[in-house]
Amino acid sequence: MDKGDNYTIISDQSALRKKVTCAVGTFVAIFLCGLGAGVIVQEVNHNNEVGHNSLFKVSGDVGSCYGIHLSSSSGNIVDSSVCPGATSAQFLAETLPTSVKFDIPASQCFSSVTYSTDKTLDGFKGPSSITVKSAWLSSKLTAANATNFAACKTKSASDGISMTVAASFTLDITALKGATGATDKDNTTIINSINF
Repeated sequence: MDKGDNYTIISDQSALRKKVTCAVGTFVAIFLCGLGAGVIVQEVNHNNEVGHNSLFKVSGDVGSCYGIHLSSSSGNIVDSSVCPGATSAQFLAETLPTSVKFDIPASQCFSSVTYSTDKTLDGFKGPSSITVKSAWLSSKLTAANATNFAACKTKSASDGISMTVAASFTLDITALKGATGATDKDNTTIINSINF
């Protein structure tokens, strides 16, 4: 075998290595894409099996954690919170609640809190999204807690309310009768549905 034959063999081996490397790279890429797609599909299926997506949103300053608790006549459904670094939180709920309890931290100026869901049950009278404006809470204050509330401006210059001590209020969703908080006419209906 002369030197020319040796060069031919080496060249053929080099080409073969490139083909093998390319094939392995392609396989790994396809495998990873398939794995990623599988994880995404599994997560979506998991969400659908466990419950429906819900959202808790705070408009205003979030220097401390705001809490939300969904419940029905059968008991507590799920709890979630919005803490510093975020203004909203998504979570799963197995069933729709008949009441929502909001925990408002002290010394935080907020303009509203919102609970939303992407699903409603047959015969359920409440809206899929409800916004409670902080200013509306003043109509429900008693002599005992009135001194704990004060008007304020959020960092975005929106009108809001701040409390000197942490407090909670409950919203009766079944009493809302379609009120969502999107218009001023919802004021009375929502106020009547709020309990401290």
